[in-house]
Amino acid sequence: MKISIFSCFFLISFHNYGQPLDLNTCNGFTELSAHTNCLKNNVNHLILKELEKDVDMLRLQQGVSEKLDVEIEVSSVGNFSISSIQTLNFAIARAVNVVISSMKPVEMYKDRDGNFIKSLLVIRNTYSITPENKIEVIDLLQKETNKNQEAVDSETIEAEKIPFAIVENVPVFPGCENGDNQAREKCMSVAIDQYVKENFNLSLVDSIHLDAGLYAIKTQFKVDKNGYIIDILATGPHPLLEEEAKRVLESLPKMKPGRQKGKEVTVLYSLPILFQVEDDSPQEKKKKSRKSKKF
Repeated sequence: MKISIFSCFFLISFHNYGQPLDLNTCNGFTELSAHTNCLKNNVNHLILKELEKDVDMLRLQQGVSEKLDVEIEVSSVGNFSISSIQTLNFAIARAVNVVISSMKPVEMYKDRDGNFIKSLLVIRNTYSITPENKIEVIDLLQKETNKNQEAVDSETIEAEKIPFAIVENVPVFPGCENGDNQAREKCMSVAIDQYVKENFNLSLVDSIHLDAGLYAIKTQFKVDKNGYIIDILATGPHPLLEEEAKRVLESLPKMKPGRQKGKEVTVLYSLPILFQVEDDSPQEKKKKSRKSKKF
């Protein structure tokens, strides 16, 4: 899981709400989530700017907050509309409506086939007044995300078992020392795949007479804090294949251990081993031959 972390800079002029507001500064993002986040952040900022025009309209006392829960749909042609809105504060509801009604259609994100994709912007905030009579905004969705991530980080650091996809510094497979963490991650994945292909005893598949088809052996193992392979699990179509998968993974070379928060940790790695069984027996060839003659 990458977490792409996207940032979106606010490059819009907020001075003239009599003119349609242009959010095409969000164009150019290569992923839908980045484009949607950019639109959401800009809309959020515009709502705050509208509220700041007359702070007293909020009618909030210090220590009291008002909640906004709004879903804004951006159609495939870039038009903005409010799908739902919940707030008990008239000034907040008014600010949302002013901003959305002033929106100029934006160029939407295109998928690989060139089709425009609609977006749903979910904004869930609280607004309060500081002692300096400034508006303080808390993004409840981001707060919840951060809280969940902190919980995950705390639990995984404590347990010292972190999934390969999210560890800060992946284990280093011999020969994968160069490059940044992303390059080492890719190198390790390719190296392990190649190692399994070269060392897995495929003659075992013939010996257990599996029917023709695609099969998978699901495996999982850990690279411990010393770089050794431990706790191998394997589930497959036959016990012999499970044992062979474990044998191959146990023979993987020692690696440089992964690190999280500057600390060496045990890293969890999952690897599906896929193989295709084709039936080339004389009987099957005869069947295929008879079928082909019918057409």
